[in-house]
Amino acid sequence: SLGYVVRKVNIQRFGDSYTVDIGQIVATICNMQGAKAGFSYDERFIVTHHYEEDGTANLFLYDMQTQQVRKITDMPAGERALFPHFRSDGWIYFTVKDGTKEFAAASDAAVILAQ
Repeated sequence: SLGYVVRKVNIQRFGDSYTVDIGQIVATICNMQGAKAGFSYDERFIVTHHYEEDGTANLFLYDMQTQQVRKITDMPAGERALFPHFRSDGWIYFTVKDGTKEFAAASDAAVILAQ
């Protein structure tokens, strides 16, 4: 992906069905590449992973208030930080994989930036 478009979802109920309108664009984030993005519970931050040319994958955090992207991991060659997910307290959990091992890790980058 070369960026993201954040849209407002408007839902109206009509009897037993709904109409869904996603035509209103709230934000366009052009300066951040990555895979499936995850929103923080307060909707201030977006986190995603992105594969680098050397085969590593790092996590990137976008701050909706300041419109800045921060690289929050610096994985060594052959290792990938993948599938970030926000907890309700602002911590980010993610998976780290290398050629033979896989384990869970966490980052408080969003918590620190929010202070």
